[in-house]
Order: sequence, then C-alpha cells, then structure tokens
Amino acid sequence: MKPLSGRTLIWLVPLLPMDTENISSIPLAEESKMLATDREHNGSTYKWISAGLLLRMLDGVAVAGKMSKDDRDVQRVRHWLEGHLKSDLSRLAIQDIRARGGITHTENGEPRASPGDASLETLDDLLVARPESKDPELRGIILPADYWEQHIAHDFADDSRSKDFTNLILSVAFLRQASRAGVTLAPDILEHIWSLVHTALINPRLDTFAASRSAQGFLSVPLCSIIKDKNIDELIRFHVWLPDKKRGIPEFAIHSHQPWVQSWILAGKATDHSYEVEHVKEGEGTHAEYALNWKGEKKGGDKKAIEDQQKIEAGAIPVLQASAPDDAALKDEGVEAGELEERSEIEKEGTVEVTTDKMTDGAEEQNSSQKDQASGDEEPNGEYKTHQDFSIVRNTQVHVRAWAARQEVHTRNMTYTIPKSSYHYTDVDPNGFHATLFYFDSSRGFDEDARVLGPPDEEFSKQYRNPAGVTPFQLATVAEAVRGWEIAMEEGRQYARRAEWEYALRAFKSAVSLCDSSSEIFPNVEQYRYETIAELGYTNRRFGRYDSAQRILHDLLSESKLLPGGIRVDILGELGIIYRHMGLLDDAKRTLEDQYKMAQDLGLEDNMCRAVGNLGMVNYQLSLEKRDDSLLEVAMEQQLERINRARQLRSNAEAHKGRPSDLEVFRTWEIIGLSRLSLCYAALGRIEEAISAAKRSLDLTDDSQDPTVTAITRLFYGRALLLAGRREEALEAFNPVGTCTPAIALCKEPSKEHKCYLRDLVDAGVHLNTVDEYGYSALDYAVFSGDTEAEKIVLEGLRRILDGDVDRQLQECLQSAGLRKRYRDILQERLRPLLIQSRTDHVLERLRRAYANTLAEDESTALLLDRLKFVRYTDFRALGKLPRSTDGFTEIYDPESGNAQEGASYIVFFSYRWIGRKSEVPFPDDDNHTQYRRMLGALEVFLTLHPSVSAQTLGIWLDYACIDQTAPDVGVNALPINLLQCDAVISLTDRDYYTRAWCAVEVLMAQILRRAWGLHHWYECDENGKLHEPSRERDIDTRGKLLTYESDRPKIEFLERQSRLLG
Repeated sequence: MKPLSGRTLIWLVPLLPMDTENISSIPLAEESKMLATDREHNGSTYKWISAGLLLRMLDGVAVAGKMSKDDRDVQRVRHWLEGHLKSDLSRLAIQDIRARGGITHTENGEPRASPGDASLETLDDLLVARPESKDPELRGIILPADYWEQHIAHDFADDSRSKDFTNLILSVAFLRQASRAGVTLAPDILEHIWSLVHTALINPRLDTFAASRSAQGFLSVPLCSIIKDKNIDELIRFHVWLPDKKRGIPEFAIHSHQPWVQSWILAGKATDHSYEVEHVKEGEGTHAEYALNWKGEKKGGDKKAIEDQQKIEAGAIPVLQASAPDDAALKDEGVEAGELEERSEIEKEGTVEVTTDKMTDGAEEQNSSQKDQASGDEEPNGEYKTHQDFSIVRNTQVHVRAWAARQEVHTRNMTYTIPKSSYHYTDVDPNGFHATLFYFDSSRGFDEDARVLGPPDEEFSKQYRNPAGVTPFQLATVAEAVRGWEIAMEEGRQYARRAEWEYALRAFKSAVSLCDSSSEIFPNVEQYRYETIAELGYTNRRFGRYDSAQRILHDLLSESKLLPGGIRVDILGELGIIYRHMGLLDDAKRTLEDQYKMAQDLGLEDNMCRAVGNLGMVNYQLSLEKRDDSLLEVAMEQQLERINRARQLRSNAEAHKGRPSDLEVFRTWEIIGLSRLSLCYAALGRIEEAISAAKRSLDLTDDSQDPTVTAITRLFYGRALLLAGRREEALEAFNPVGTCTPAIALCKEPSKEHKCYLRDLVDAGVHLNTVDEYGYSALDYAVFSGDTEAEKIVLEGLRRILDGDVDRQLQECLQSAGLRKRYRDILQERLRPLLIQSRTDHVLERLRRAYANTLAEDESTALLLDRLKFVRYTDFRALGKLPRSTDGFTEIYDPESGNAQEGASYIVFFSYRWIGRKSEVPFPDDDNHTQYRRMLGALEVFLTLHPSVSAQTLGIWLDYACIDQTAPDVGVNALPINLLQCDAVISLTDRDYYTRAWCAVEVLMAQILRRAWGLHHWYECDENGKLHEPSRERDIDTRGKLLTYESDRPKIEFLERQSRLLG
C-alpha cells in the first residue's frame, strides 16, 4: 500500500500485513486506565484510538470544515465508523498485535496485556467490541493509529476527498490523545501528522475549510471544533503568521485563554512572553481587563473575501497579497459608518486576534451557526463561534498591573502549553514566518471569564476576521515549503557543526533549490535565499575555496540592500575571516571592526563575541608581521574578551534552557579563544602560560562534535609543548588515530597562516599518511582545495617517511587524491543538482549529456574516467554469450549522435559475480554461459514488466563489455558514475552475491538513488529467474565485504560515502 504523500507511515509502530477481509479491533476498558498506563510506561498507549473517539472528532472536523450533516463524505465516514462500533477483532489482527508486543502470555499460556497495554486483559476482551459504553469516546474497537490509516487507505481508495477527510479526523484525534497522555511527539511523528493535515488542506475537492485573520495578526484555520454549552470543549486549529507585518494591535497583545492550550511548532520562530498580573486601583495600573465576544458569519459569507478569491484564481491578485474588504463592500454587508471609521483606525495599527477560544459538538454548533446566519444583525455575545465575521473586546473597568515574568523561544518541532487564564503573547518578527498546530482542551481547565489586557482608557476594540482572500490551501502550501527549507538548513548546519562539509554543502544546495523551485510559494523568498546563499559562502570558505566564498558573500552584500541586520553582520564576519586566510590582513581588520560596531549597535552579543576574537587573531598576525608588541597586547586583550563573552553567553543560555546547539557553539568559541590566547603567550615567550591555556582549551573538546576544532586545539597545544622542548608529548598531540589530525585540519583550509603551521608539522616529523574518520588524508584535502603549495608541503612530508620506490608511491597517492576530487566534483557539483530537479522530464538523459560534456571539456578528467558505454540488447540477444570489450559490440554513448536514442534510450546495468576462471584468472561466466542466460531471461521478464521500454532501443551495461579489459582502470574508476546514468539495475543474486564488496557498493547506490529520487529501478533476479524489486527499507553497506584485491578497499569506502551523499 502506498503511503500518503509519498511518506512512510511511522505512527511509532511498524506497518504489518492487514487482514482486509475482517476489520481488526482492540477494545480497551477505560480511557483513564489507558492514560495512566501511558504515563507509567513511556507513553506506549496513546497511539490507540477508538471508533467512538473518531466519531466525536468527525463532528468537530465537519463543523470546522463548514460541512453539513448531509454532506456525502460526512455521511459516508459516519456510516464507516458506526460499523466499527460493533466489529470484532479478527484472529489475524490479534496475531499482528501480539507480534508488536501488544499481548504477552502468562506461564500457563493465557494471553495478557504487555506492560505498555495493561488494560488488555484476556483474549475474550479482544474479541468483543463495546458499543454499549456510556462514554462515546470508549465505544467500539480501539486500534493503533497506523492500523486506522491502513484501513482508511484501503476502504477509501476510490475517493481522495473521503480519504483525506478521514485522515484529517485521524490526525486531530492522534494529536488529542498525545496531548492528553502528556507525550512529547518525536519529530518524525509530528511530521507525519502534519503530512495528513497538509494533504487534506491542499486537496482541491476538500475546499470547504476557511481561514480568518485573528486579533493577534496570524491567520487561523479551524480543523476540529467541538462546542459544549456554547463554550469551547475542544478546538484544534492551524495558525500561520505571514511575513506581512500584520501582528495585531500592540496595545491588545497580552491575552489569556479560556481553556488549557498546547501548541506544536511546524515552522518558523516565535517568542512566547508570559505575564504576571495583579489587580490595582484605577490610575495605578498598566492595563485594564477586556471581555471578548464573537459575531458569527452571515449567510453567504464575506462578499469581499469571495471576490478576492475569484480574482486570485483568475490571476488578477497575487497569492497572499489580496486586499482587505473596502468600505463599499462593508456597507453592502450592513456595516455602519461608525464601525467603518473604527475599522479604519484598527487597520492603521495593523490587526491582531484575541484568542479566548472555545469549541463545538457537531449538531449544536451547526444549529447555532444556522441561527446566526438567519439573523444577520444579531449582536455579538459570549457564545463562541467557530467561524466569525468579527469579535469585540470591551473594557470591564477592572484595572491591573502586568509585568513580564519569563519568555521562551519556540522553533520547529517544539511544543509548549499555556494554562487557562494565563496571560501571554506570542511575538513573531513582522518579516518572519511561523506556523503551528494549536489545541484548546477544556477538560484540563476552563475559565469563562478569561480576559484580554488593553489600554485603561479605551472603551472597546473590534477585529474583523476577513482573511483578504488567503485560503487554507495557500497557507498549508507555504508552511510545507518553509518547513522543507528549515529541515534542509538545519541538516546543513548540523553537518557544519561536525565539520562534515560535503554533507553540509549538499543540504544547503537543496535549500537553495527549494527557494528557486518554490519562489512563487515562499513568502519573502529573497530573505530565505539570502540566508541560504550566505551559508553556501561560509561552507565554501571551510573547503578552502576562498575566492569562491569571497565572491558569493561580497555579491550578496552589494546586491542585497534589504539584507536583515543579523545576516549582514554574519557576512561581514565571514568576509573578515576570508580576508585573513587570504593574507589580506588590513582588509580583514577593517571588515571585522565594521562587524563588531554593527553588532554592538544591533545588540548582537554573539556576533560581538565572534568579531572580537577574530580581530584579536588579525592583530596577532599583524604583530608578527610588523614586529609590534603593542599589537600583541591588544590581541591578548581581545582574546580574553572573546573568552569572557563566550562564557557569559553560555551561562545565559543555560539559565534560559537554551538549545544544546547554541551551548555547543558558545563552548567552541571559548575553546578557540583559549587556543589563540596560547599563541599570544607563546609569542611573548610565556611558554608555561601558553601550555596552560592550550591544555584548558583541549580539555573542553572532550565531547566536542567538531573534529576540526579538536584538531586545531591539538595543534596549538602540541606547538606550545614543542617550544618547551617536550617533543614526544607534542608528537602525541599531533598524531591522533582514526580522526582528524592537525595536518588534515590545516589542509582543509590551506591559508597562508595554516601552511606555515603545516611546514612546522612536517619539520616535527608528524604522520602524514594517516586518514580521518571519512577515509581522507591530508593530501586528499590539499588536492580537494586546489592549493598546489599545500600539496607540495604534504608530498615533501610523505617523502621523508616513505621507503622503497618513493617517487612511484607519491605519484600513486597524488593520482588517487585527484581521482577522489573528480568524483566529488562530478557527482556532487555536476550531477546531483540535476537529480534535485528530478520533477522535470528526461532527467537521466540530462545526466548522460552532462557527464559526456564534462569529459569533453576536461581532458585530464577524461584520462581518469571512462565514458558511458553500452551494448545494444538486439546484439546481446543474438550473440549467445557475454560480449567482451574487444568483440566490437560495445558503443560509446554520444548525446550528439543518433546512437543515444536509436540504440540506448533506456539502459539496464547488470550487477553480478564473476563465477568462472580461465587459466586461473577470474572470468565473468562459466562454460555453460550461466550468467549470460540469466541476464537474457531477466531482460525478457523486465521487458514484460515495462512494456513502454522498446527492445529496439534498450541498451545494456555490463563490466566485461563496457570496461576495456586490456586497460581497465579508467572503466573501473567510472563504474559508479555510469551506474548513476542507467535507468535500472538488475542484480543476479546467489548465495555469495552480497558477500562481495563491489556488488554491495553497486546495489547500495541503486537503493539510495531509487529511494531518494524515484528515477531508478532496482531488481533482484534469483537463480530460478524470478525478478522482483527489493524493499526500499533494506539497509546495505560494504563493511566486511570481500574483495579480490584488498587494495581496492579505500576506493570502496570512498564510493560508499559518495553514494550516500547522492541521497
């Protein structure tokens, strides 16, 4: 069964086969037991949802979606759920649930509940549904959420509207259960819940849901509204703050809620401010309490909103930029002149919502809404309305003094709660974006007299709810785009913190692609592009690509006049570092001084900390260059300021429960400051103080995630030890095993300064032939950066430690490093961007053309990597054996000639073991042509499965034919790149197939490609000729796999890493 939206179903438990003949069920005794069990056993039962609860949520979702009880889908889903009130649990379902740990057995073999499901007591309990329960939420079968989702996908496969509507019901029920169980949702669970909500809101056939503008300025989409006694019972809404500068009326920002509230952050950043309030006498307070009333929608809705939407669909108004109702439209709706004047004043200030919200029970809400529509001029009152024309807050003349108590920053995947009657307000940057799912639950507290705080001397304020043509479809689409961008950016920054720059670069390029491909969807797209391109500049600097990094960041500064201050300050700091590494010390000093001053003006303490430390390093270098001790004293003072600021930032972050990533950054800044202070002490001849500062720095790296920072810290500690004559201890610091060494770290960023340190290491006799945790050596990184001087220094160091034919060994080392560089450049820089654009047609054809052009443009690369080749299927079928590269059947893929389309518009790659031997030399086939016959049979089945593939234009890639057997190196080198360009991979499996490293790396790439991009097919063909596609969830790696030539091991490990980068 295909998961919704292409996502995997991940409701905390694995998917299992479903008995489609019988509806599986599992009744639980009481919800109170369920929740108690959940709290005692790590939240293991909140995933269970009853048919009765889904019926309750159905009523709420129907009200939120303005769907009448006669709506076809409401009736269909109601009938479907009512059938589950009496359905028994099938035996197969019992077996499945037992396999999941839902049932264990006593010593006598009797079934009983596992600790996580303590209310499942006997097998009889499982077989009997409980339709007679007095509590509607406990009626009927109770299933895990993923079982419900499987049933929904199966039973509503014929109708996307019904399916998405029912999945929306399931998603709000799951949120409700998780909230009541006190469970913090894992990011992948929240992602899946959001995917169901998003899919429902963008379904064009499910367009009855509506947005409204709240008094706090955000746009709100009710998803489920249950009202009891005219007040909110339960309410779930989707909230979106757009970068439209509308953040409501500041004077009425502080408010409280009638019910208890929980919020889950989908995207963006917001700061929640909590307030303490005390009653005071008139004239002594800061605010007055205001009471809130609502006015329901009129029949026919808001005329201006309808007109705006029609204009948007016709292209007359840009999405998310439709105007608010004009005076004429409001007069048409019966709004009085005085109200128009008041509305005008409100609009001058911007709009906001007062969220004293409440909820609905289906029939009551529907009847209430119909009455409101019939009596269009009815005055607003305290009865909560799910869909409102406007709300009014009126001064109660109760005076209070309010003061800020605390504040918390909330970002994606976080959650927080607000007790009833607690005063707060949510602050979102006027140019920022923020989206949440919001749950109001009266069962955990309700105060009908919850208030809004406003000016003591105002009488009232009115908020019109018209969303100005913005639809739930648009809001959900924007939230999904921003959420995807944030995920890519966070992934890149996490990799950057661990100095995994290849992965970081990949993630940031994905984020840029999202901005480019969704430019019409993204709000304020340029701001997102600025931030992403800035990260690309920073990452290029870490690769030692100083010219590229400088160009990217300088262009961004000069072309982008509207850059936010924080990003501009960051860019100045990065440019200062780049200038320093390029040896342009005066430019570096001027730029870093500008950064420090701008950060000081903006109150950006973190940027001031970073700027002063980098300024200190520039002054240290200038002091050596100019032999000026006064500059050295300044440098020391600046490093001490850097250290103290970093400690203070870390202390403040700990006090406010800051993000672990921020704490790590501040500690890293302290580490770097101490290392640089050691340099200053050493320059002044204060060697013991230099050793002490460097040792303190090194001690702080014990659990650092950034191996490069640790390596540089080792460099300065070892350097201080050398100056003290403690050479053996210094070499121990310089030569860690299996991780980034100081020499490797210096070659990653081969600046003038770093090359001086690198020469010192060579003179000290460090080990330069070791590799880091990714299998790269110092020479690899020097070659990657393109710095020939760094290459020469490393080669000189290797020459001192190698034995035998040193020149030949050095040439082999240099050639291997050059090959790895070309792999990285071609796979990550040339081909992966085309995969990112995989929504376009003919992607694989474009990959082949791009590779062919790369080899044509760069002769040195063409000497290392062979071109894509193929054998025509028609020739292969007629030959009767595996063709050899010298038999004359192999053709070069040439996008400029006719053979690309005539002979190989579709290419199948064969992965197989060589099973024969000739003259004791490995041979691809045996005397019976077993592998040939297996390939031929597999292709016949493949063509049957893919009738759109023509046998006349089918090409085949197999190593014996497509790698020159007389000079195989360039063909072997190009093997993984050629696999990437093929449409399908067929593995001829046998009992030894997965023991071979080359087979493993081939199928690893095939699996990653089809899972990530959906462009490639991978089939296994067993020894009986059966062809099938393996599970997309299968994990493959090359560890411990066999090689004919063990010298190929580093190449295999490198190719595995590059394959994973393509995902």
